[in-house]
Amino acid sequence: MIVMMWQALLGIRPMFAWWNRDFFWINRWHKWLGIGTIAMILIHPIAVVVAYGTSWLYAIMPDLSSSFEIWVSIGKIAFDLIIAVLLTSILSRRIMSFRVRWRVHLLVYPAFVMMRLHALQSGFMLSTNSLVYGYWIVIGMVLGVAMIVRLAYQWWWLKQKATILSHTLQTDDVYELQLQLPCAVDYTAGQFMYVQYPRGGESHPFTVLSYDNERQVMRIAYKAQGKRTKSLARLSGTSGQYMYVDGPYGRFTSDIVTSDRPVVCIAAGIGITPFYELVEQYVGSRDMKLLYMNRTSDTTPYKHDFDEQLADDCIHILSREREQTQENEIIGTRLTPAIIREQVGDWLPCAQFYICGSSSVIASVCDMLASLGVQQSYIDYEPFDM
Repeated sequence: MIVMMWQALLGIRPMFAWWNRDFFWINRWHKWLGIGTIAMILIHPIAVVVAYGTSWLYAIMPDLSSSFEIWVSIGKIAFDLIIAVLLTSILSRRIMSFRVRWRVHLLVYPAFVMMRLHALQSGFMLSTNSLVYGYWIVIGMVLGVAMIVRLAYQWWWLKQKATILSHTLQTDDVYELQLQLPCAVDYTAGQFMYVQYPRGGESHPFTVLSYDNERQVMRIAYKAQGKRTKSLARLSGTSGQYMYVDGPYGRFTSDIVTSDRPVVCIAAGIGITPFYELVEQYVGSRDMKLLYMNRTSDTTPYKHDFDEQLADDCIHILSREREQTQENEIIGTRLTPAIIREQVGDWLPCAQFYICGSSSVIASVCDMLASLGVQQSYIDYEPFDM
């Protein structure tokens, strides 16, 4: 119950954002608590089999032969639901879409109610020990409040109702949303927002492209590649509708303020978004270089903007381009350690590297930098498929 309580509390993002905007550590704790929950829940049917000498099948399969067995079976069904939720959340990220995992995750709410009913009607310690009963009541109340808060947060609480000003196609399958926020937010370049559309639907993280604090207008760019983002892309050209946002979260590039080292940004495709405002803020005042990976020049989001701001310090690695049109283009190849060494030059041992892209891209670039002798402490990254 304690672990489930913390699982529920960790799902309330704004509660933790009041003192720490780095949401990735919350995700890591959520994962390990889930693993711990599986271990603890599995102990229960094992204990039943050992203590009562029953079969393994009895420990997990419902039995409706008597009123007592019905209450016991409610607990068994709750057990099965919790196992489904936890296994889906932890073990199936690579083979199951976010939407399916999110819907399975909703089973935790009926499972919680069933688990409480099961314990109340068939728990021996609850009926004989007042301290255990008091503990059960307190933890249940906290968990119940957490569930109510999470449901309220899913539908309206602690979210801003943002108006869509524009929604346009940029390049290939990359779209840009401009949102009018009702009030200002404390935003730092490189952070992300959770965007929900429609109300009560799934919330997805999108890195903020730029934010105008005076006008309270936020720009978000995304690539239409999954079911959710493709459905969002169908709103293209729509203005005046509403989305629900919360955040910003993350501390990806926050240490750039206190560091005086040269900055090297490495981005793949739509992974460029955290660097858009970062470059805009620090170009000219910091030693900065961008290595930008895409397929072709035509499919490179915001290519003109980065060329204009960074000039020759923006290096385009275009794997499927057949003809070089600019001096700052490297065509027909992917990023290699040799390209990094050549382009970064004397900055290599002292630069701060920021990487954004898919998990596979990040792993590959980190291996390249390690092979070039770059210290791990000089590498920061944010997986775009968090």
